[in-house]
Amino acid sequence: MRLILAIVSSLFLSGVVFAQDSHDLRTPLPQTTNPDALYRLFPTHNMYTMLELNTATGAIAVLQWALEDNKRFKQDFTAAPITVNPDKLQRGRFTLYPTTNIFTFVLLDQTTGATWQFQWSNGGTFLFIPQAKAAQ
Repeated sequence: MRLILAIVSSLFLSGVVFAQDSHDLRTPLPQTTNPDALYRLFPTHNMYTMLELNTATGAIAVLQWALEDNKRFKQDFTAAPITVNPDKLQRGRFTLYPTTNIFTFVLLDQTTGATWQFQWSNGGTFLFIPQAKAAQ
């Protein structure tokens, strides 16, 4: 009886370990942040890179962290197509959503519903594309 219990326990624990290792990395992990924060960090699938978003203006910076000083950097990217009236700045207005492409995020203006495609690369290239307008 003890042998059967040991085998069943081993199989159960193996399944739990496998389930933890097979987490789908495309699913964003829940974040516990202040919804009124001016800046938010968004993880990417590159373990050394995060995106920093100014939630009032939509400005994005790419952050790379490392143990070596010469490999850490912050590269600002100001999205020219986004213009926000300085009198209407509102924290939490903009947010980022990951896509199935690990280098592409969608920037959402939660006030107007406007969206932009933001693409980054490990080589420091950035692409910012306004989304197509709805067909009339």
